[in-house]
Amino acid sequence: MQKVSQPSPLTQKPDQARRRFRLGMVVFFAMIAWGLLTAADRPKLGLALLFGVGFGLLIERAQICFTSAFRDMWITGRTNMAKAIIFGMAASAIGIFSYVQLGMEPKIMWAGPNAVIGGLLFGFGIVLAGGCETGWMYRAVEGQVHYWWVGLGNVIGSTILAYYWDGLSPALATSWDKINLLATFGPFGGLLVTYLLLLIALILVIGWEKTVFPPPVLSPPRPLRKAHENSGPRLSPRYGWRTLPLSGHRHARSHAFAEERRDSGSGQRLSAVD
Repeated sequence: MQKVSQPSPLTQKPDQARRRFRLGMVVFFAMIAWGLLTAADRPKLGLALLFGVGFGLLIERAQICFTSAFRDMWITGRTNMAKAIIFGMAASAIGIFSYVQLGMEPKIMWAGPNAVIGGLLFGFGIVLAGGCETGWMYRAVEGQVHYWWVGLGNVIGSTILAYYWDGLSPALATSWDKINLLATFGPFGGLLVTYLLLLIALILVIGWEKTVFPPPVLSPPRPLRKAHENSGPRLSPRYGWRTLPLSGHRHARSHAFAEERRDSGSGQRLSAVD
């Protein structure tokens, strides 16, 4: 095994970067044109294609990933993505509420073991894969080869579930009751409960950020006069008295001394580094 003493330098290829940028722009505008042409004959399919292009651009530029949002809270204390997801859910809630008020039929799902089992499998999967459904998509397109295999496993797993769903669905989902919270709380009550839960989640996230990962406290700079007063000779435990020099016209700057001992024929040598 060879020990790496220093990182290899990064090589930049401006010509290759420009060519790839032009190719990406050609593909992007081709997809926009394809969506517009499709919308002329089949509006739903064309709009779905255009919304898909916009959604992909949004999640790539914003680096939206539910895995990163929850993982960063525990590892680094970074809560920006978690707060962004909460605000995004608040915006989508008022959008869905508006469509329901306009007469669109809401989609009510089953409340059974499928929710618990699916949530656990999803949680283990995103931790092992390092990304959620949105995260692996834009990372795979960015060229991270690891997420190509994540996407392949996602497609294989979804295909297997669809193949066996008819036999599994009665025990996991379809035989259980559908819970309609709109019928329980009403449209405005449901919206109020949703925003109340999102507010509680936001308070917990902010509290976690402030208590577990507080910002560092910076000490105030020493005044010039005090620095000059404390710039006298100091006693070194090894080499006796040493004077710390000061430099600068407007403010004092202390020098850090690195003491280096080397065995030589004549004795020991001391070196000071600023």
